[in-house]
Amino acid sequence: MEAIKEGWTWLFNARKWHYFRNGESLCRKWMIWNSGDLELENDDSPDNCATCRKKLKKIKNEDKLRL
Repeated sequence: MEAIKEGWTWLFNARKWHYFRNGESLCRKWMIWNSGDLELENDDSPDNCATCRKKLKKIKNEDKLRL
């Protein structure tokens, strides 16, 4: 089983959940070394970083247009 390399996680010193891709949050304010507990659901949760949520939505829309 391959580890998830992107997803939502909450950091001890952050107020909100952030979406990480390749160890860096989409809002570019946080980095992680270990991508252990990343979640791929709840993209629209009010507990998520607004900037990460907007950028993820844009990425997903661009991916749909490519198909």
